Amino acid sequence: MLRKKKGWERPTFAVPLAMRPGEFGAGSPVRRVGVTVGLAVALALIVGLAAAHFRAGSDVFAGLKGSAGFSYYAAAGNSRERENSPPLLSRLPMTAAGLYDVTSDDHGGTENDISSSLTVEDSVEGQLEDLRFRNTVSGSTQCDLTKGRWVAGPEMSPYSENTCKYIPSKWKCRREGRDTNYSRWRWQPDDCNLEQFKADVFLELFRNKTIGFVGDSILRNVFISFLCLLNAFQPVVPVNGTTFKSRFASFEVPSYGVILHYGTSHFLTVESADQEEFKAINRTREGRYYVVVHLDKVNDRLKDIITTCDAMVLGSGQWYQATGKTKFYVRNSTLWDGVDDLTAFEEGMRTVIKHIESNFKGPVVFQSYAPSHFTGGDWNSGGQCSETQPWSDDAVLEMEKLSPAVRYEEVQQRVFSETGGSVELLDITHLSMYRIDAHIVRSHRESLRDCMHWCLPGIPDTWNDMLFRILTRRPERIRQTEVHGSSGK
Repeated sequence: MLRKKKGWERPTFAVPLAMRPGEFGAGSPVRRVGVTVGLAVALALIVGLAAAHFRAGSDVFAGLKGSAGFSYYAAAGNSRERENSPPLLSRLPMTAAGLYDVTSDDHGGTENDISSSLTVEDSVEGQLEDLRFRNTVSGSTQCDLTKGRWVAGPEMSPYSENTCKYIPSKWKCRREGRDTNYSRWRWQPDDCNLEQFKADVFLELFRNKTIGFVGDSILRNVFISFLCLLNAFQPVVPVNGTTFKSRFASFEVPSYGVILHYGTSHFLTVESADQEEFKAINRTREGRYYVVVHLDKVNDRLKDIITTCDAMVLGSGQWYQATGKTKFYVRNSTLWDGVDDLTAFEEGMRTVIKHIESNFKGPVVFQSYAPSHFTGGDWNSGGQCSETQPWSDDAVLEMEKLSPAVRYEEVQQRVFSETGGSVELLDITHLSMYRIDAHIVRSHRESLRDCMHWCLPGIPDTWNDMLFRILTRRPERIRQTEVHGSSGK
């Protein structure tokens, strides 16, 4: 049984009662009867769990057009196959012996969970309805995914550093010597259940459609996780030999006709390091990290991708806040002298939203600011993040008093709440604050600690679980868009 505690928790160890000498000793009649009864009970439990597990797994993947859903998890070769039956197994706490505690009501009970696993219809619509049912508690249709705790359990990723070719070598934490405990935690919301990313459901919903990701390197972290999750189910291939060395990359899942675009845009508005830009505002570019940012003009890459997509995922913030970078913010071709980074960020986001609302009718999800965890310095001054366990509630509370991530998240919440739902916020800030243990550490090079980006597999997979929930919550918005970006035009 897991000890309840906010933030994160690890399994407690159950100690068996000691046998009294003689009473249950070898050769005792009581011992023989006990062994017989015990074996019978154990066999019944194993058969029951196996049957429930089979029903849940087979129901989830039945009836998909062109799907090889079950092979997705069989081929993965790891414990994510338990994800086939989240109502019964993967969302239950574990005992010290590694067994799931089916008696617990720690996650909202098991009665509804088990019944829901038996009523999935043989269609994607049925699966989406089943997901909506399982994701609610006591009939509620609302859930705050940001409130919960990290729970210790088995590793659940369907891919690894070795099976997903899209992971950059610098994000392969195991190869770099990072402690692997970071991969054995899952996020458990307080009031509902966070289903893991289901590649088959996503691909069927987005059949012959296009989804675009535009943002900074943190969103690239997310996009590569997204590719890996899909690639574990169906092959994802580059379009026209595209690579991440360019600022625009395209990939396809040929069996479903799904296209995925990624565009690099640090600010989502126009940025330039051209000397002419500096001359226009009477400034001089004195180093590599000098940039002019036009807060009233949307980046061309975002404009282009919008015209070809049926859904969009955006992310920005780190470059606005970044120390060690000199930014000159401009409005109406005039230097906005003295403006702080946070105000500039809000101005830029309002520009982006205005453009989106005028030019795009499909779903738009904006990822909130992901916290970094540099301690004892910054990215360029010896900052570290070598911890091997998530932070405690108290540590997170102190961190949130100081972290710029919270202030940027508050701006995002305020700005996007004014859109009337046209832009949804994927709020990953608080839950990520705990995970100082999941950043990139190169054990053989002590001077290199990337406490901003994340290991893969890792935390971005959880963010994509949340993104999957948002995108599938209103499937009619996906179906109403026309193929490849003519939505609303």
